[in-house]
Amino acid sequence: MLAHFAQRGWGRRSLQHAKSLLSGIFTYAKNLGVLDGVNPVQGTIIPRKAVAPAETHASTPNEVIAILDVLKRAEDLQERPKLQAQTAIALMFFAGLRPGEARGATWENYDGKTLSVKQSVWRKHTTDPKTTSAAKPVPVIEPLRELLAELRAADGNPRSGPILRGVKGKPLSLDMLAHVVIRPALRNRTNYRNGQSKDWMQLAWQGYYALRRGIATQLNTITRDPMAAKGLLRHSSVNTTLTHYIKSVPEVTANGMAQVEQLFSGVAGQAVQ
Repeated sequence: MLAHFAQRGWGRRSLQHAKSLLSGIFTYAKNLGVLDGVNPVQGTIIPRKAVAPAETHASTPNEVIAILDVLKRAEDLQERPKLQAQTAIALMFFAGLRPGEARGATWENYDGKTLSVKQSVWRKHTTDPKTTSAAKPVPVIEPLRELLAELRAADGNPRSGPILRGVKGKPLSLDMLAHVVIRPALRNRTNYRNGQSKDWMQLAWQGYYALRRGIATQLNTITRDPMAAKGLLRHSSVNTTLTHYIKSVPEVTANGMAQVEQLFSGVAGQAVQ
């Protein structure tokens, strides 16, 4: 089965997830007494020719500001969908929420300064947060606070219920929000100008998780401490933050190497003499 999926173009990471799910299904079957024997998934290997994971994107602060500005200026969109799109982006960048956590965020768990993560919503299923460490409050800084205030006013100042709510009061579909609001706005960004042609040409929607990776990378760059990013993203292990969320920043690397060069240039000159 894994070889079949690999031939259909599944990447190595997707195959690892599939293997883990299959193993869990057979383990559950054994616990129920349906299967008597060895878990057949144990000992299987991922095909060597499986496609390696593609490099993921981490949104920069400039990209996020530009996207928020494009949405704000979009003349062909109604105000409420624009506010919802801006708030969804801000929840995942400025607060580091997962998409499911953003859908599960409610007004009763927001006190104006912090947002308590109590649940996660995937499609029509409401569950507890992904891990125990994920069920913690996150700070709400001014850019997000301002958007939350605007959205709350537009929704009639509700005291409870989903922050990102659909027409029927249920949690809003973020996939639909990206498809109907965010992507079209970025394709038709005729009103956006920031004087930086490079940013203008490269501005594109990279998905919600790029926002979490972006804030993790930015926090690590500013504080030089991955624990700051781990705390906001609420990972159980800092290794997860370092491996999957904090990305190398070319400018930071170049500046760092310039400092190393400056540090060792004098030493090298003395050694030659």
